[in-house]
Amino acid sequence: MKISVYGMGVLILATQLLLAGVSGAQDIRETNVTIGLEKSSLKEALQALQRESKYNFFYLSKSVAPFGNITMRKETRTVHRTLEIMLERTSLVFRQEGKSIILTERAAASPEASTRVPVKGRVTDKDGQGLPGVSVVIKGTSNGTITDENGNYHLELQADNPVLIFSFVGYIAQELEVGNREVLDVLLATDEKALEEVVVIGYGTQKKRDLTGAVSSVDNTKNETLPNTNVIQALRGTVPGVSISAGGNAGSGNEISIRGQNSLTANNAALIVVDGIIYSGQLGNLNPNDIASIDVLKDASSAAIFGAKAANGVILITTKKGTTEKPTIQFNSYAGVQDFLMSMDMETPEQYIQKRLNYQKTLAFRGVAPQPDLSRPAQYLNTDEIENFENGRTIDAIEKISQRAPIQSYNLNIGAKTAKTSYYLAGSWTDQQGKVMGDQFKRASLRLNLETNITDWLKFGTNSSFSFVDVSDSPANLGAAFQLSPYARWYLDSAQTVLNPIPMTDGLVANPLLPTLNLLTNHRKDLFGIFYGEVNVPFVPGLSYRFTYSNNIISRKEFNFTPAFNAGGLNRVSSASDMTFESQDMYLENLVKYNRAFGTHHHIDATFLYNYNYAHDNTVTASANTFPTDVLTYYSLSLGENQISNASYSDYRAIAMMARLNYKYKDRYLLTLTGRRDGASVFSVNHKFAFFPSMALGWVISDEAFLKNVRAIDFLKVRFSYGVNGNQGINRYQSLSRIEPGTGYNYLFGGATAYGIAKTSMGNENLKWESTYSANLGVDFELFKNRISGNLNLYNSDTKDLLVSRTIPTLNGFSSVLSNLGAVNNKGIEIVVNTVNIRKRDFEWTTSLNMARNVNKITKLYGKKDASGREMDDISNNWFIGKSVGAYYNYEVDGVWQIGEEIPAGFRPGDFKLKDLNGDGSITPDADRSIIGYNVPKFTYGISTNLRYKGLGLFVQLSGSVGGMRNNASIYNPASSFTYRVRDKYIDWWTPENPTNKYSSMDYQNSYGIAWLQSTTFLRVQDVSLSYEFGKAITERLKMSRLQVYVSAKNPVLFSRWGGWDPETTGSGRGQYPTMKSFTAGLNLSL
Repeated sequence: MKISVYGMGVLILATQLLLAGVSGAQDIRETNVTIGLEKSSLKEALQALQRESKYNFFYLSKSVAPFGNITMRKETRTVHRTLEIMLERTSLVFRQEGKSIILTERAAASPEASTRVPVKGRVTDKDGQGLPGVSVVIKGTSNGTITDENGNYHLELQADNPVLIFSFVGYIAQELEVGNREVLDVLLATDEKALEEVVVIGYGTQKKRDLTGAVSSVDNTKNETLPNTNVIQALRGTVPGVSISAGGNAGSGNEISIRGQNSLTANNAALIVVDGIIYSGQLGNLNPNDIASIDVLKDASSAAIFGAKAANGVILITTKKGTTEKPTIQFNSYAGVQDFLMSMDMETPEQYIQKRLNYQKTLAFRGVAPQPDLSRPAQYLNTDEIENFENGRTIDAIEKISQRAPIQSYNLNIGAKTAKTSYYLAGSWTDQQGKVMGDQFKRASLRLNLETNITDWLKFGTNSSFSFVDVSDSPANLGAAFQLSPYARWYLDSAQTVLNPIPMTDGLVANPLLPTLNLLTNHRKDLFGIFYGEVNVPFVPGLSYRFTYSNNIISRKEFNFTPAFNAGGLNRVSSASDMTFESQDMYLENLVKYNRAFGTHHHIDATFLYNYNYAHDNTVTASANTFPTDVLTYYSLSLGENQISNASYSDYRAIAMMARLNYKYKDRYLLTLTGRRDGASVFSVNHKFAFFPSMALGWVISDEAFLKNVRAIDFLKVRFSYGVNGNQGINRYQSLSRIEPGTGYNYLFGGATAYGIAKTSMGNENLKWESTYSANLGVDFELFKNRISGNLNLYNSDTKDLLVSRTIPTLNGFSSVLSNLGAVNNKGIEIVVNTVNIRKRDFEWTTSLNMARNVNKITKLYGKKDASGREMDDISNNWFIGKSVGAYYNYEVDGVWQIGEEIPAGFRPGDFKLKDLNGDGSITPDADRSIIGYNVPKFTYGISTNLRYKGLGLFVQLSGSVGGMRNNASIYNPASSFTYRVRDKYIDWWTPENPTNKYSSMDYQNSYGIAWLQSTTFLRVQDVSLSYEFGKAITERLKMSRLQVYVSAKNPVLFSRWGGWDPETTGSGRGQYPTMKSFTAGLNLSL
């Protein structure tokens, strides 16, 4: 474009002011063009580049006229690199302003250049309002200032042609050359970056602005300073509606559910998808440092593309790729220590002795034993306890089985992205020791993500990973240690070389260290390979075809050897077992996409998929016992007696066809239509296929004229979705009548054994998918110059045709059959609010709050009705029409019966009082039981805050739950806990001298089977991380591009009234494994 000198000046200024408000222009460093030149003039070359790149070029005609004879080999380069080649022998420089590229003469150095030159100006928004607090920094230095309350600034410059950087929260940062200007006014445009952020939605990506479904994304950068050993730890407390429960042992897995429990007995776990392919391995096999982003699909519209497996929501995990043209080497490492998050309030030795005496007092009160001799408490102990008691020797069993619990992790990767190829190669090693002796987790992993463009229309790539996980060693028995007396006799000899298998004479508790004598090898190998080729069809803009082959090959070996033991009354022969498991999960996918804009207002993005899935696994087991020697351990099965071997095999096939259409009108009216037809071998011959449709609408209201002048609203979108997803979460062959062999089916005929088989289950030729019909209404917002942002979601879902094992008359030889019946409803609300509290040049403080409430109820069961016409409940399974799936149906406790009260028959002082609900004077199961609680919380929440001052950063993450109860009878029910015979959690039991109204007597028999419900409300300080990132002055001196050091704490504090180890871990009472807290130090560096 040829222009005059005067016109050039006007256009440059107009371009800066106008294009500062235009967002979404792609950086010329990321835009590729294919161009070749043969002895062309510079003007001809620039015209050719303008045609190919679609950028507008501005320059003085006389500036480009002298230059010519430009020759370039035809190949694909970035626009930036192409311009560098064209101008390398000229005196011209270039810069990008939105969709325009401006060429100017390179400024000549002058003697005055080093003098201090004042510059001032005003920074405004699009409405001409001054912006206070804008950071104005001289590029390449730490010198600068901030604007005052009217947006004015003033600086003294001392540099050759200095560049000023203007940045402010919610606005696009600008870099402007000062030149000869003494006044430099700047207009900052609203930053649309958050809205232009690309979100993974399954079989593609979409701008966050254009989303019509309920999709939550996790900022994975904060996890760089957190010691996460599992990918899903990044989700805890950060995404509303996502519930995560886990064990506390080293490398423990996680159970993930989204928006409540949809099914009664089928699978309720969320679907895991890695790099677009459904992942069947364990999440503990994946290296968290390889993860680029995690997106959660929660509503029917967003998850419908995965159809038959998506009823419980989808977790999309995307791994890293090369991002910079220069190869970047990154190293991350941390090391630290761990301990039990909290210690149970266990009985001291003195409290243990007093409890044994109190129990004798209670028996004496009952008239079944004499009053205890308080001067001789040893007579009420086990024989094995007396010696230690009389000698004052005590052993804390929990401490005895504990070990040092270090944790360490090392991650190294290299990646780059050129015009034709991107690659990411990574390796890692993680070693975590559990606190209980013998508990450990080790993982080694490798990853290669490689993509190369053969031509501008053809590319090939692979995302492949391999992991090796070692969870060998046989841990000590924590449950036994929980109960073992402080005076127990752990060893049979004074040298403490031979374990006493029964440390307490009554034989109730085994020696907790006995399992550590076993030899256990447990190895997992996971090879996950994705290979693809993609064609951007020539001559049809926007049309592409992608073929993907993937295979997830998993192998597991579990070898176990239990040595012979003949001492202390235990005569155990040696035994061994070997198990090998192998599985493959293969996908073939054909994906066609068409992405095209029509005119200025219409845009469509269509996706079509055909998918084939084949999976199979086989297991081989062998065992034997009574070996002539223990030396060969599990390698000597052929030398043992009672040899048993077995093998099993199963397979699975599925096909799917999917179509999705995203339509956008005027960039603010959004429509998504999805349909998927699935077929799966697990269902009956009559119902192997099902169709799952969905639709979604979106409206960017903030783009409408009536909101354009509402300065408080930066962005506002409403969306609605409705659709159907399926759940095929049952085992293979469950729709069929299964025939199995067994020793009980064998017969002798003439002295020879005839091996028999028997039908062990009843098939159902009409078994089909569970289907979840879900509606979601959502609002996304950004307010007050992006100071406040977030979203609100309201949802309602109905799951029908539940997969339930139904009781049937035994006349046909079977007691149950798997059937489709009943329905469950889930509805709830989810809120996310992000705020930028303070943001100045050197200091920033942001917070994020999320809350979720889910209400779950059963709306239909078997269809049987009582005399009043009301559908009958299933009391045996605690399933009640109109109530939550997690209901507790039991007696309501109303204190403890005390001496002197009028006690009804069947009860004694020290027994729990049970409420007589119908007032008939007797306690009966039909009339006096009711729903006394639910195991689901009223709401969950997460709070995070991030503070940054220069290079110093502090991140804190809290998570919590309010409401919900769980039965903790294994600790508080003396009839099953045998608390009067073992050491236990300290409880203030009822005695005649201690008439408490909270706990029963130790001889309470619980003949009514009452539940001990305890609140699972908690507040957890989940993560605390303090980091420091060194500035350029130090990193350049060290020849690094980045250096960060940090210290962090995971699970340092828990507030809860739950009587077990942790209300968020699975299980209850002594069966729970304690959650670990860790304190680590680490570093991140890049070259």
